[in-house]
Amino acid sequence: MKKNTVFPAAAVLSACVFSPYPLSAEPATVKTGVYVVSLDNFNYSGSSFNATFWIWGFFESEKAGALYTGGLEFISANTIGKEQEGFIPSDVGSLIQQKYRAEMQHTWNMKNYPFIKDTLSIYLENLTDASAFRFEPDKAQSGISDRYENSEWNIDGFSITAPEYVYNTNYGDRRHNNEGNIYSRLEVDIAISKKSPWITFFKLTASVYLFFLLSLLPFFMEPGTDSRLSIPCATLFAVVSNQNIVDSIVPASTAITLLDSIHSLTQITIICIIAVLIATNNLQIQPEPAGRERSRRYDRAALVAIPALYVAVNLIMLRGCI
Repeated sequence: MKKNTVFPAAAVLSACVFSPYPLSAEPATVKTGVYVVSLDNFNYSGSSFNATFWIWGFFESEKAGALYTGGLEFISANTIGKEQEGFIPSDVGSLIQQKYRAEMQHTWNMKNYPFIKDTLSIYLENLTDASAFRFEPDKAQSGISDRYENSEWNIDGFSITAPEYVYNTNYGDRRHNNEGNIYSRLEVDIAISKKSPWITFFKLTASVYLFFLLSLLPFFMEPGTDSRLSIPCATLFAVVSNQNIVDSIVPASTAITLLDSIHSLTQITIICIIAVLIATNNLQIQPEPAGRERSRRYDRAALVAIPALYVAVNLIMLRGCI
């Protein structure tokens, strides 16, 4: 757990191990805030994003200051770098301000692409457990810069909380029991959503829906016409090719995505159209005019039922994603 600390080990030892403040004392509290300057480098395949942000901690006692400066840990950070730091003492307390640039781990859920709503998180802990140290979130001053803009994503919300997190180990500290250890964690959550999802959706699916409409043309032709089967067969291969193109554009996902489902539904529907056309063509073998009239009647029924069912299933899938 303790890998992304931002203070040297010597400071940790002096502030925590050799600290004169016992674990049984009242836990020190530091009012901590986070102000996000920018979010960028959304790496879907690499499961990460980059963030630049300010962190500050205000403390009134020497004990709180020693424990706070003893070491902050950024949970799930691939890399972390401090860009600036300032210390402001006063009669009522002391303030430490620090600016960081970090690459944070994040698992992107592309299942409903492009109708994506996600939450980016930044987690902080102190090397000292909750029996001696606690974060108090500065909700009034924390937030995200109003100058930040992203061409692909909307910022829908920001929250900062300080829950307790339980680990099922005491990290070798015999002063604690064997049931685990509790740490105060500062959690920053940023809600985001994809911009203009409908425009992106129709750009990726317009060809699929066009191919589906073309596959319905044989129902307007006379039964027995040679091109009645060639048209839907051609559109079936076109849908398969379009899916390969879409897969090369959208972020990769191991799950079955919305776009995968739409392409698969279209392929299955076109196969059903081909089956109906074969059946109605075989009715031509029956004596005239009964065979031809029955074939036309089945064509008209299929022309209504198949598109209606196709549209209904599409709406159900879209409703589950929006």
